Amino acid sequence: MRLKVFICLALAFITFGLYWPTRHFASLLYDDQYFLQNQAVATGLGLNSILWAVTSVVAENWHPITTFSFLLTHQIWGLNPGAEHLLDVTIHAANAVLLFLVLLEMTGATWRSALVAAIFAWHPLRVESVAWIAERKDVLFMFFMLLSVFCYVRYTRAGPGKPPPPPDKRTIFDTPPRTVYYNLSLLFFVLSLLSKAMSVTLPCVLLLLDVWPLKRFEVPGSREEREGVEAKFRLQRFNVSTLQPLLREKIPFFIVSALFCVITFRIQKAHDALASLHQIGMGARLENVILSYTGYLGKFFWPSNLAVLYPFPSSFDAVQVVLCGLLLIAISALCILQLSRRPYLAVGWFWFLGTLVPVIGVVQLSQQGMADRYTYLPLIGPVFSLVWLVSERVQTNSFQKWAAVSVAALTLAVCAVLTERQLPYWRDTVTLFTRTIAVTPNNSQAHYPLAKGFEQEGLLKQAAVHYRIAIARGPDDQNYWPNFYFAELLAKQGHYQEAKERLETAVQIKPDMVYSLNNLAWLLSTCPDAKVRDGGRAVQLAERACELTHDQSPQYLMTLAAAYAEAGRFDDAIATVQKAGDLAQQTGQAGLFNGAAQLLQLFMDHKTFTDTSASAASSR
Repeated sequence: MRLKVFICLALAFITFGLYWPTRHFASLLYDDQYFLQNQAVATGLGLNSILWAVTSVVAENWHPITTFSFLLTHQIWGLNPGAEHLLDVTIHAANAVLLFLVLLEMTGATWRSALVAAIFAWHPLRVESVAWIAERKDVLFMFFMLLSVFCYVRYTRAGPGKPPPPPDKRTIFDTPPRTVYYNLSLLFFVLSLLSKAMSVTLPCVLLLLDVWPLKRFEVPGSREEREGVEAKFRLQRFNVSTLQPLLREKIPFFIVSALFCVITFRIQKAHDALASLHQIGMGARLENVILSYTGYLGKFFWPSNLAVLYPFPSSFDAVQVVLCGLLLIAISALCILQLSRRPYLAVGWFWFLGTLVPVIGVVQLSQQGMADRYTYLPLIGPVFSLVWLVSERVQTNSFQKWAAVSVAALTLAVCAVLTERQLPYWRDTVTLFTRTIAVTPNNSQAHYPLAKGFEQEGLLKQAAVHYRIAIARGPDDQNYWPNFYFAELLAKQGHYQEAKERLETAVQIKPDMVYSLNNLAWLLSTCPDAKVRDGGRAVQLAERACELTHDQSPQYLMTLAAAYAEAGRFDDAIATVQKAGDLAQQTGQAGLFNGAAQLLQLFMDHKTFTDTSASAASSR
């Protein structure tokens, strides 16, 4: 017991210490703004914000547990990136401890379980999931998934419990322990899915664990069991009658998993996240799948040139694809052939293949080829396969045992050092994407967030350079946001004509995106350069933005009022700005209420408004 407590404390403290520098890291201008610069999050806990967390879709995904966690942390710490980082580190450290306890519960192998947990926690591929605030969904879904597995293992080991009392004397406390563990496992599975839908593969993972180390596929009554010797897995003992009850008990898990798959697909389809399916052919996607599987393995064994964005390959080397495919087939065949003697090889390998399926790219949801964060769960499989294989090979030789211990210690030390070196690249946006461009040449997607980072630091010339590179190199369908934010930068610099052109391009790319509709309408209504103004066009754009938001945005209504004034429709301008002021007052937006009052006075005097701040209305 003392040894187990010592290992848990060591895993937690070393993991936490390794990631301690993140307390000084900034938030990234790449997804973190969805949470740390979100008005609903900024308002803190309340009925409206909780409803928003439960129902909102953030970055084309629905993960209410993760979203709610940001509401809670903002309520406690306010806008504090350091605190957000340390919370993620704490959950990651807890995951390391949970993984150790789960493996120990299943196998009884203390040091092997500790080694797997340590490699999981300290490997540099974990940095992206832990040091990126927006990826809290990774550490959260793993936390609940490990709890689900732990309860499932207890369920398989628990007895039927005492016979239930008569119905008239039954209480909620009379539920047999076995049923309690099963229900807890299912509950934690749902919480995992509500944190991130990647855990949809858990039912299949549980079936793999039934093979090994739980050994629930075996037919009882073997000679070894009768003689009190630990039974070895034997493929010939398997029969259909063994499989049926194992599948039947997981039906609720499969139903929940299927439900979340449908929800995720519908949400991403509704938010145009599946557009790349039509742009990237199935052949290219399958080729990338093969290269990604081998690429993840390669980065596990040789984690160099790690980046936050790996662009989807523009072309594929047919020979490389064939060789990688043959390698995957050969490993799969070898693991199957070893199933009766070394079942942990097949379980670990198919854990890796299976848990990557939701993000491997068969259904391509973005223009990236792969991502380090996707390995947070899958690479646990190959790690425990290798650890158990080496342990088995050195059991009878003391010299080999000491050599294996030395190699294990060296492996952990190398992982820790590489993580320590990788971590500083995540301290801010400019550092991260400068590094990404350095290790992934011709990465057009990395120039846009780098431009935003330079802009945030006040380095506007550098920002403009990278905005132009992003727009020139990226395909049109990816250039909406570079054009949108570049237009804001150009307006700040007084380049109003080019700002107008960039916003017009953004509107052409996404005609119903309210942000660009509103900003272009504002520029055409309030620009200091009279040559840029166009009241008629501004009214058309602003009316569409208000229509899309059902006239419930005071900011967009103020833009429409300014457009009416520029078009000479002052009565409409007065009525609209009064509506905007009333709505701002009702929703507690004091700044917009005061702005509406100033516009109202101008419009009553039949005067238009000129935005002397030299920037488009920020609507995001």
